[in-house]
Amino acid sequence: MTLQGSLDAFGLADVLGLLAGTGKTGTLHLHRRSRSGRTTHGLVRLRDGSITGATSDAGQQALARRLVGTGQIDAAALAAAVELAQAQRRGVVSTLVETGAIGADVVVATAGEQVVDAVFELLRWRAGSFDVDLDAVDVDDVGLTLGCADVLARAAEREAAWAEAAALIPGPDTVLAVVPALAENPSLSREEWAALALVDGRRRVRELVDLTGAGQFAMASVLAGLVRRGLVAVCEPGAVDHVAELEQRMALLRPLEEPATAAEPPRLPVGQPAVAARPTAAPDVAPPETPLSPAARSEVAGPQPARPDLTEPVGERPGLGVVPPESPAAHVPSREPAVDVPARQPAVDLPARQPVTATRVTARTDTPESDDRRVAGAGPIVGTSAVAPALESLIGRDPNVNRSLLLRLIAGVRGL
Repeated sequence: MTLQGSLDAFGLADVLGLLAGTGKTGTLHLHRRSRSGRTTHGLVRLRDGSITGATSDAGQQALARRLVGTGQIDAAALAAAVELAQAQRRGVVSTLVETGAIGADVVVATAGEQVVDAVFELLRWRAGSFDVDLDAVDVDDVGLTLGCADVLARAAEREAAWAEAAALIPGPDTVLAVVPALAENPSLSREEWAALALVDGRRRVRELVDLTGAGQFAMASVLAGLVRRGLVAVCEPGAVDHVAELEQRMALLRPLEEPATAAEPPRLPVGQPAVAARPTAAPDVAPPETPLSPAARSEVAGPQPARPDLTEPVGERPGLGVVPPESPAAHVPSREPAVDVPARQPAVDLPARQPVTATRVTARTDTPESDDRRVAGAGPIVGTSAVAPALESLIGRDPNVNRSLLLRLIAGVRGL
């Protein structure tokens, strides 16, 4: 039996009530022509008067698109199911369930929402035709059964939500953009986040519906909620997206942020010649001094004068001239000590019963006058020949002693 007619005379609700009341099994086909001349084909599948599936566009895999949009099917499993469905002429969704790519319970729950959305969209067709094919077989039967009365009631409840969404979103060609600045921290559901991730200021609402596979009502409801909360906004024709607008505003600050390419020379009074600026010399930094070896130091210092031999008699040393002979009085012992012998030098034997008093003889590198006064203040030196070894040891050990000056002093004292 073939049942056909016009939607102008019989609405979809009436036709579904008739088929459900008689417990028919088959497929209800609906056709309409759009203003652009495109013909849209919708269908509702029934089994024993219950709805098992529906779509508002038979040219698309509505249920498979919604499942893919949820992210629960990977690309490899989907590709294998599509290849198998083409080879065996069967439904891709049922193939996914049979191969274990997705659970049957997940498919049934998703299919229930998809059927209600499809029937809601078909109810809005005010013109077109319909026909019933009682011999058609549903290749994508996933085991879903919904009562016609229940589906029609749930679809009617969406009329109010659709009117509210249509007030915020003018049409399927509307373009939305994300609002860059928010007054408070947002809280999003999974469906809202998935829709927000696709809003880029260029895609139209119909493109978002195709990408998610959620259907017109589901996507329009989610987008309307984002617009109502101020998370997205409708782009007016010719409006600049927020990224380009931010770039334009940031460009206004560049004259204050970019440094000058070259420093401007100071301006001089008219007629005054310009003077070239002197380059600033870098501070002199002495290189670290490298220690020299003894051989290198001798080469740098050059030949040194021969040092006098202190073991020779004073009168015969070269460079000192002839010294007068010693007088007998110079060997007369004195009651005052002559030399302060260091602790490490052997003590000098003095005559018995003679008081021993140490007097320090200090040799300095000061002027001869100061040395004469110091020597003179120490008293006469007695027994010069006897203390010569001690003096020789002191002169050889102390590097601060001016040997030449001290020898002249000793020679002068001996000549007295």
